[in-house]
Amino acid sequence: MTLTGDTFYWWCSVPKTDAAPGTRYRFLLNDNLEVLDPAARAVQDGGTFSVSFDDSPSDKTTSWSLVLDAAAVYAAAHVQPWQTMGWQNFLIYEIHARRFTNLAQGALTPFDLLAGRAEPNQPHTSAGLPASASRNDSWRDAGKRVQ
Repeated sequence: MTLTGDTFYWWCSVPKTDAAPGTRYRFLLNDNLEVLDPAARAVQDGGTFSVSFDDSPSDKTTSWSLVLDAAAVYAAAHVQPWQTMGWQNFLIYEIHARRFTNLAQGALTPFDLLAGRAEPNQPHTSAGLPASASRNDSWRDAGKRVQ
């Protein structure tokens, strides 16, 4: 490997014949730590980022960085022109930042609160309450009062 002139990065070049698309790899740091490539364009996700030296590249339950054929991915993605979904397929939800970050112990997580409310075709007010609820209603989620 070669250190760049600004001394911030190490890099290396591998011939295409040694790194065909789909080849699994990891970096070895200080001769004792294997890590995934943080800039990998593809990763075989084995469900955990914990890796060890005795992992086999053929084991589908382990995580590996993968060499990607970028030209093939580009070609596959451009077979037909991009078509944006219509607005009727989007769900736009407005919420106050404090509401989303209130992490009271034992309460539902803010994302779980949102997921329970984000039902398509249900009109919502700008306060995030269903249109049928008034601001004076005692609004509850799973027995927890929503502030």
